Amino acid sequence: MKKALFLLLPVLVLAMAAPASANHFREFYAGADCDGWWANGSIYLVSGDDVDLYYEVTLLEGSTEIAAFDGMVNVTDADEAFSFMEAWGMELCGEYTAEGRFWFTSALGSDERTFSVGFVCECDTTPDYCNYTPGYWKNHEEAWPVDELTLGGVTLSMAAALDLFDAPTKGDITIILAQHLMAAKLNVANGSDPSIQPAIDAADAYLMMYPVGSRPNGTAKDEGEMYKDELCDYNELGCPGDDMPDFIGTAAEALGAGTEDSSWGAIKKQLD
Repeated sequence: MKKALFLLLPVLVLAMAAPASANHFREFYAGADCDGWWANGSIYLVSGDDVDLYYEVTLLEGSTEIAAFDGMVNVTDADEAFSFMEAWGMELCGEYTAEGRFWFTSALGSDERTFSVGFVCECDTTPDYCNYTPGYWKNHEEAWPVDELTLGGVTLSMAAALDLFDAPTKGDITIILAQHLMAAKLNVANGSDPSIQPAIDAADAYLMMYPVGSRPNGTAKDEGEMYKDELCDYNELGCPGDDMPDFIGTAAEALGAGTEDSSWGAIKKQLD
């Protein structure tokens, strides 16, 4: 639950001196915070009398009313105390003011109390994204945020990309890297941390030099392994609450470098 950055002290309104023969508020306390509002106190009642205590409470964001509560409770001289507590029923983020009015009218006396409390609620900055592995995206095409992906200058349709996820790697670092690169791009497009973009760009540049299926060896393979490891670590971060670090920024606008269009058939020839 969100907590207020600061809370004003509960409002304490003591009843003014009144004739003992008249009904009146004996004491009144009220307050509000990011969770809700509350009010309690007691009413002095002439023996044998009772009153209907009415209330109206509103929650304001600036001058805009965003929630309102009203009701009534009967208070008797046998139990002069009253108590209210209500949750706002929504997540609050920003600056608010809670205002309330409590009153009763009777033949033996009428009285009224009001309160106004300002407070600030922290905004929930917990990210709602997850970083998913190639296996997840391979088996959840309904969750894809885009219809095509660009890898090493080659634009693939969703169907072609899914085929590439299914392609046997046979130890070829370009295929393994392509699968992790596609997963990383889908994670970014889905709202995950865009700070991985430099690694995505480097992997794209690598696949432009060593196309999918080219099976590079030696130092060229080692370089591809390095890019794959960085993307793999990113894709395996998991979901919020699983020790995923927060990030600052917005999702990348571009999913990769290159504008060359190609078909899965052209890439598949390289794999055969």
